Amino acid sequence: SSKKQLILAFSIFLFIGISNQAISFFNKAENVDLEALQNASPFYPILNEGLDNKYSIVVLVYDGYPQNETLKHYGIDNSDQTNFLINNGFVIFNGTYSIGSYSLGTMARFLEGTNVKINEENSRNITGGYSSFVKALDYNGYQTAGVFPNSFFFPPNIAPNYDYYFPNKAQRSVKMANAILSGYLTDDDAIYTIPYENYLKEKEKILSTIGNSINPYFLYTHTYFPGHTQNSGSCLPGEFEEWKNELEYANLEMTNDISLLENNFQNTIIIVMGDHGPFLSKNCTSLAGYDLNEITRFDIQDRHGTFLAIRFPDNIIENNVNDLTIIQNTLIKAASVLTGNQEIFYEYNLPSNTPIEPSHIPEQINVVDNRIINSLGKDEVLFEDVSTKSKK
Repeated sequence: SSKKQLILAFSIFLFIGISNQAISFFNKAENVDLEALQNASPFYPILNEGLDNKYSIVVLVYDGYPQNETLKHYGIDNSDQTNFLINNGFVIFNGTYSIGSYSLGTMARFLEGTNVKINEENSRNITGGYSSFVKALDYNGYQTAGVFPNSFFFPPNIAPNYDYYFPNKAQRSVKMANAILSGYLTDDDAIYTIPYENYLKEKEKILSTIGNSINPYFLYTHTYFPGHTQNSGSCLPGEFEEWKNELEYANLEMTNDISLLENNFQNTIIIVMGDHGPFLSKNCTSLAGYDLNEITRFDIQDRHGTFLAIRFPDNIIENNVNDLTIIQNTLIKAASVLTGNQEIFYEYNLPSNTPIEPSHIPEQINVVDNRIINSLGKDEVLFEDVSTKSKK
């Protein structure tokens, strides 16, 4: 009835409002001024001195995408996909992990090259085009683009700062209203603003443009798949099998994305990455309630581990040492390629002993230099495989 639908709509919006306030309260970060944060970023001094190589930079993020060591633990063989990347000239960086264990916690730091915890509003400003890296590329004549399946990564109070962005306006209201009036609102209705097919078409269009352009572009796109579990505090029946299917979908999407850039491999740095783990172990969410002895290195991989593969232009010679175990150093590496000065990576990168932010694990546990350290004196590696894999 209309009365029931009205009550349902009111209850939903009340719940969303209360939930957002609660999440903000429990995830408070130091209110660092965005300008001060950017003044401390390495990208202004690096990129504002001029570039020797104006390669396009394409950042393809597949949400919750893990690396093979984690997948093998779950009985999943993803070697066909990593072999596809290697055969197409990518370098696989095994053993990478993020300082953060959630999308904004990873990507805001990634785009600033920092380990500072950033509040939610500034995180969305940064992912929405106001990052130091994007602004420095814009200063050097790049066309910048941010293409997403929703407006989650956009600033809450101002327009995005990319030259081109999608979605260009929030379309959530119509979809949510239709769902509410039908009496059934799904998670996808509440979170995602547009049909996923529209996002794929828009992403294909911008990738095709970059794949056939002589002008330098920067693109950050963050796809939905394979995603992570629903973080309710318990794993749902069939959730693991569903996630495996979504990993296959992510692989197909990744293959198509890369094929659209193939004509311009020589002028493009392509970064394929995950932003955090899939949250498939234990209770499929935070480990804060577990005894320290119950938490394994795979549980931490499952939250902080990140896939990373990079394709550099063929004339860029990379050594075989994995110096990208912290994924927030990735764009600093790209910047060193653009400037033609590899040494600046070692001048500006976050040192390997930078600790992680224990937002989904107990504070008594931390990861420093690929080693898990806890207050009980336990000390073991996070990833056993920290090698690079490539054709060279």
